[in-house]
Amino acid sequence: MNIEKENRKISKPVPINSMTGAEFDAELEKGYQDIISGNVISAKCAFKEIREEYNL
Repeated sequence: MNIEKENRKISKPVPINSMTGAEFDAELEKGYQDIISGNVISAKCAFKEIREEYNL
C-alpha cells in the first residue's frame, strides 16, 4: 500500500559518519518497519516528485 504524500513524514538525512553503529542499526530498523507496514512509494513516484520539486 502506498501512503499519500500529505501523510508522509520526511526526515532530514543524517551523514552516516556522524552515527554510531547502534544509531545506524536503529535507522535501518525504522526503514525495515516502514517496508513491513507498507509505508512505501514506488521509485517512479519518488523520482517524479523529485523532478517536480526541483523543476528538472
